[in-house]
Amino acid sequence: MERNQPLASRMALLAAIVLTPVFAFAQFGPPQRGESNVGGLVPGFPGNSAVTPDQSGATAAQDGWGEFERAKILARVGEDVILAGDILGLVDQQLAPYKDKLPGSQYDQQRSLLMRRQLKSIIEMKILYQAFIRNIPPKKREEALANVWEQINQRFRDEQLSSVMKKAEVTSIKELDDQLQKYGWSIAKQTRLYGERQLGMYGVFQKIDRKPHVAHAELVRAYKDDIEQYHVAAKAKFEMLTVRHDRFKTEQDAYLAMTRMGREVVLGGAPFWAVAKRGSHGPNAEEGGKYDWTTRDSLASDVIDKTIFSIPVARMSQILRDDRGFHIVRVLERNDAHFVPFEEAQIAIRKKIQGVKREKAFEEYVARIQDEVPVWTIYDGTVTR
Repeated sequence: MERNQPLASRMALLAAIVLTPVFAFAQFGPPQRGESNVGGLVPGFPGNSAVTPDQSGATAAQDGWGEFERAKILARVGEDVILAGDILGLVDQQLAPYKDKLPGSQYDQQRSLLMRRQLKSIIEMKILYQAFIRNIPPKKREEALANVWEQINQRFRDEQLSSVMKKAEVTSIKELDDQLQKYGWSIAKQTRLYGERQLGMYGVFQKIDRKPHVAHAELVRAYKDDIEQYHVAAKAKFEMLTVRHDRFKTEQDAYLAMTRMGREVVLGGAPFWAVAKRGSHGPNAEEGGKYDWTTRDSLASDVIDKTIFSIPVARMSQILRDDRGFHIVRVLERNDAHFVPFEEAQIAIRKKIQGVKREKAFEEYVARIQDEVPVWTIYDGTVTR
């Protein structure tokens, strides 16, 4: 997740990541001060660009991954610490299918890059969670956190566990736990990450207007600025009889065959679809020569395209000729090109503008609380406020 993405977008992506890894549920209380409790999955791989030391800020060797790598402190967020082991297990799990397919140095570089990207998003998540805690009155904090984590545990058990067990193709929590332990991961870490994310985002939405006001003038201006977005092209449903030139010795013979099919419908009263199934050479003959909604200028045959958007609905055309053969068409339904009226478009426009305003409010709120929490990472070696 790149830093130049909007923060809300990065958080939304991390939310999706958090809810889909292989994990199970274990009950626990609210996190203790200074206890490491983060984790998460990385974006899809491979899909990241090759990493150089200049891009990642540190190669695998410089990061010091070794025997005690999981105990290495990657960051401090306020009084909380984030260890390599809090992220490394799931990074390794994600990269496992590629470990034997990449040269060692390239694998290590990808590992370092994904660790660093994931760390940024988890730091942001923890900042939001700490802000949630600070908004609880100190005298009620301990009891409130105990209650809210009990609810988080229950919600996690009810809404997440069964689907995760199914994805992991296991039948017991022990089986799932055994899988996680292979990567140095744990059930409790994953559950806590889920809880911190939920509570952090809850805190955000208590501080910003989820349905900001949008003035009528804003709606009108947005509609006019993006008017082409509301253009709807002409489209038609039609049926067609076709006789191909290459099925006859002469073009005259093909024309006579086309004439006979047309007369069956007009003079003989035969259903159009029945004549098409019996004698048409068109690709949709088996479906009675019927074509579903087709937009203007989308057909290979110009003469057919122009005809279905010009003749009256329900009237058969004259015999048409193009480079493939002869055709007779009949339009079943047609919608002319038009613009979606402002009255219809304004609902979607309002939602879009509200989303932009909500994003801005989110960014401003997070910027404020970030100034209140000191953050240090192994990559920059400094504390930011």
